[in-house]
Amino acid sequence: MCLIDDILKHKSVSVVGMAKNTGKTVTLNYVLEHMAGSGKCIAVSSIGVDGESIDRVTATEKPEITIYEGMFFTTSEKHYQTRRLSAEIYHLSSYNTSLGRLVTAKAVTTGQVLLSGPADTLHLQQLIRQHTQYGVDLTLVDGALSRLSIASPVITDAPIDLERDRCRSVKQTAVSSALFLGRGQNLELSQNTEYVFVSGVITDNLLHYLRMQTYVDKVVLVARDFTKIFASAEAYRSYVRKGGQIQVLYKSQLWLERQTYKYCKFAFVTNESYKKIAIESGGMKPENVFDGYERVCLCKNGKQKHYRVATLVYEAFNGPIPESKELDH
Repeated sequence: MCLIDDILKHKSVSVVGMAKNTGKTVTLNYVLEHMAGSGKCIAVSSIGVDGESIDRVTATEKPEITIYEGMFFTTSEKHYQTRRLSAEIYHLSSYNTSLGRLVTAKAVTTGQVLLSGPADTLHLQQLIRQHTQYGVDLTLVDGALSRLSIASPVITDAPIDLERDRCRSVKQTAVSSALFLGRGQNLELSQNTEYVFVSGVITDNLLHYLRMQTYVDKVVLVARDFTKIFASAEAYRSYVRKGGQIQVLYKSQLWLERQTYKYCKFAFVTNESYKKIAIESGGMKPENVFDGYERVCLCKNGKQKHYRVATLVYEAFNGPIPESKELDH
């Protein structure tokens, strides 16, 4: 299955819903069922409470979450005691939630579990790293109502975004695609261009205010990532129609974009970051990915090493490039 195969390429994947009853739990159960025979070690947790038989908000029936034999799961002490399966405890955290400490266990039999994981993204990041110590290949994180923070590329590698209304879903997906990928107009520095970094969230009111300004097309809004953009699809489109631009520091790669690499024999990229994406996420062979830069081979004491000409020119005038930086021009 194409979707399952693609999910398995990541170390962590989040399941988020834009509203109630979008099918998050059904989707998670579907993924878990097909992961059971994948030969991969899977872990699952939640940033909210999920798996209850009755929805506490809408008072409607909900499907329970099924954990299969051999899978890891992390939940609170209270909900671990209500599990309907046999499990072996691997870790009991010192971190306390409102429902007790977090229990990480491995399912010995298949059954149902009520999930209630970390309450914040910081501890969720720590939990995902902890799972890797047990040989976990993939951590699935179930989200809470309209809580997009776990879909941030800083937290999980990739999101599964769900929407109940199909028409609204298509419109919202078009907007989300631009925000997830950080797409927009190119950032071109000039004397008349201003960059505004918003450390908090970008809202409809902010976009409306900027849209009414004379030089809206000269202002580039910069957010940390797409989870900091709370603007509606309508407000976003209105802002863009006026020439407004939004960029993000951390970009997520959508499934459809990764699929394009599968149908390419060669790829030409603009820097090492995109080259890494083409090779690691796109599955392309390194020899088929080109960045278009001229290279030379230098020899010292019989040892050869290849350099990009642009790198040599830069370092001749500015010194070595820091490890955390890369040359892009």
